[in-house]
Amino acid sequence: MEINQTVRDVLEIGIGLVYLVGAIFNSAYTFRHGDEFYGGFAEGAWFAPSRKFVRNVVIPHSKVFTSLLITFQLLVAFAILTRGPYVVYGLYAGVIFNLGAAVVSSTCWSPGKSSACSRSIPSRLFDLTAIIEPNNAALGIKE
Repeated sequence: MEINQTVRDVLEIGIGLVYLVGAIFNSAYTFRHGDEFYGGFAEGAWFAPSRKFVRNVVIPHSKVFTSLLITFQLLVAFAILTRGPYVVYGLYAGVIFNLGAAVVSSTCWSPGKSSACSRSIPSRLFDLTAIIEPNNAALGIKE
């Protein structure tokens, strides 16, 4: 099936932006709260070896893993968003990353919420937006 080039470009740019936003999120939140973030993955992992790996390897070295994750996300975003010859490699890397992430996570993950599967998607998205606390001083807001 052939897809219109404009539609393909828009979709690819959207995917690139998702990786860029992921890198920003991981820089702002995960780097400071790695234990909680990765602990949620360990709690909801589909495979027992994945839970053990996350608890015993990832969580004790969360800053290293978060730095690697951010670097990877930025490289994928750059490869896709530059619209150059590396777009397809960025897309393939994204697919491989997501397949790997599926092994160590669950579709029901939400920060600090073990019962996220029973909640609506907007509710789970609100959890993600609510965990990034705004820095009022940096925004120029006086309390």
